[in-house]
Amino acid sequence: MVYSTADVQVSGAMLESTSSQGIVVEGKNSVSLADCQLVASNTSKNSDKSDWYQAVMIYQSMSGDAAQGAAAFNAKGGSITNKNGDVFFVNNTVCTIGLEGTSITNEDAQGNFLRAAAAGWGREGSNGGQVTINASGQHIDGTMLVDEVSNLNLYLKGGSDFVGAINPDAAAGEVYVELEDGSTWELTADSHIKALTCGTDAITLGGFTLTVGEEAYAEGTASTGDPIEVTVSESTGGPGEGGEPPEKPGEGGPGAPDGEKPDGEPPAKPDGDMGGEPPAMPDGEPPAKPGSTSSSSK
Repeated sequence: MVYSTADVQVSGAMLESTSSQGIVVEGKNSVSLADCQLVASNTSKNSDKSDWYQAVMIYQSMSGDAAQGAAAFNAKGGSITNKNGDVFFVNNTVCTIGLEGTSITNEDAQGNFLRAAAAGWGREGSNGGQVTINASGQHIDGTMLVDEVSNLNLYLKGGSDFVGAINPDAAAGEVYVELEDGSTWELTADSHIKALTCGTDAITLGGFTLTVGEEAYAEGTASTGDPIEVTVSESTGGPGEGGEPPEKPGEGGPGAPDGEKPDGEPPAKPDGDMGGEPPAMPDGEPPAKPGSTSSSSK
C-alpha cells in the first residue's frame, strides 16, 4: 500500500494490498497514479474509529504527523480494483479526486463508489468529508453517499458517464452535479442532490426520481445550478477562516485563540501599586545565592 504524508507520484506500477487500504492520503498531501494497476483488499483495521473498508482513504487524523490542508488523489489511465467495501472514503478533510480514463471496478456488490462521512477522527459535527470529483473521459459505476456533515461537487467532463445513484435515502449532505455536454448520468436508484447543471439529454432517469432541492427533475430538460461552497476549518484539517493555515504548534495550534491581542490594557500584576513605583528593596545586602558563599570565602 501507499500511505502518503507527502506528495507521492507513481507511474507504471503494480500495487496490491492484501489487508489494508491500497492508498491512504492524510492531511495536506497527495497521491498521483499514472498507468498503475491498483488492487486493494482491505480486510483488517488498525483502529475502531471507522466501520467501513475501502480501497482509497483520504482523511486527517489530527495526530500531528501530517500538515493540515486540502488533500488530493489523482489517477490517469491504469486501473483500480476494489475487493471489499467502498472504492473511496473521505473523512475529516477537504479533498479533490481527479480521474481520467481509469478503469475502476468494485467487486463488492454491497460497496459504494464514494462514501463521504464522519468517523472517529476530528471534531464531532464538523468532521465529514468535503469532496470535489473532477472526472474526464471517465466511467463511474456505483452509489455515492454523502452524510449530513459532508458535501460533494461532482464534475463530469470529456464524455464521462456515471451509472449510479447519489444519496438514495435522501437525508444527507449537500451535493452539486455538473454534466458537461457529451457527459451522461444514468440513475440506478432514486437520488437526492441540492443543485444541478446539465443539458437536455444528459440524464436518464430509468423510472427513478431525481430530486433537485425540493423538486423532481423532469427528464429532457436543461438545468443550471450553483456548486456547493466548501467550508474549510481546523476541525476538518483545512486552513482556517480566510484561507490562512492554522498556527503551528506552540504558536496557537488547533483550538487556540486568534492571534489578535484583546482590547484594553493587560491586568495589573498582583501585590504592589497598580501602575505605580515598585516596592522598595529591604535594607542591607541581598541574601547570598543558594549554593554559594560570600566573596571572602573563595
